[in-house]
Amino acid sequence: MGKKVKILVIFTTAFSCATAKSFDAPFDMPDLSPSWKYVGPSTIRLVTTKALLGNGVDDQFVALKGRLVRHIGGRNYLFSDESGNLIVWIDPERFTTLKRNVDENTLVELRGQRTGNSWGAVPVFEVIEINIQ
Repeated sequence: MGKKVKILVIFTTAFSCATAKSFDAPFDMPDLSPSWKYVGPSTIRLVTTKALLGNGVDDQFVALKGRLVRHIGGRNYLFSDESGNLIVWIDPERFTTLKRNVDENTLVELRGQRTGNSWGAVPVFEVIEINIQ
């Protein structure tokens, strides 16, 4: 091979590598990593909606047991237990660890924290973990 041809091949290869785009799959690949978590004893107390609204404080970590009865919009859901209703904020990623869909009849335990807001509105519960009961 002549010197000019070798230089042309090297230049063409280098140019192709520099301008090539990485391949992006047309879909999201599933996360195949195991979803291990701690399942032992906890100091997080199980409380009712009424107790959380009446006696709870901002940034208090608790667990609630009941049902997600309605999707209000965005990341907001209406949670209900035997004592009342509460707006809960759930990041969509929290649902990915579940092995099934959740509807208004599914009994769930939500772990998270009560968050207030500066306008004096009803507190919201930010969900950190969802467990199907």
